[in-house]
Amino acid sequence: MAGALCNRRVWARWLLATTVTGPVYEELLFRGFLLPSLALWLPPWAAVALSSLVFALTHGNVAHLWRYWWGGCLFGWCYANTGNLLAPIVLHSAFNFLAAAELLWYQRQHSFKLSA
Repeated sequence: MAGALCNRRVWARWLLATTVTGPVYEELLFRGFLLPSLALWLPPWAAVALSSLVFALTHGNVAHLWRYWWGGCLFGWCYANTGNLLAPIVLHSAFNFLAAAELLWYQRQHSFKLSA
């Protein structure tokens, strides 16, 4: 029983970090700071593209670089068109939640265990 509870706590912390803390931090950094800073020197589309590339590179997953870049472009476009960081934060959180749900489903289907 203690192992199951510990596993639930690990999942809860991971889910909180993935769907709340991470998106808030990343959107503040990449769309709240980097994108407007680059937009002072570059056209808006280039600032979105470059800030998205930096966003993708910081995830450290070369196999999924393209996916992270497109996600960053979507979040950047969302921020550029609304002028509000809440919009890309919510969108980013939703994307991460869906990815977490997919991982949980996969774990249950294939008895895949995450290390704590």
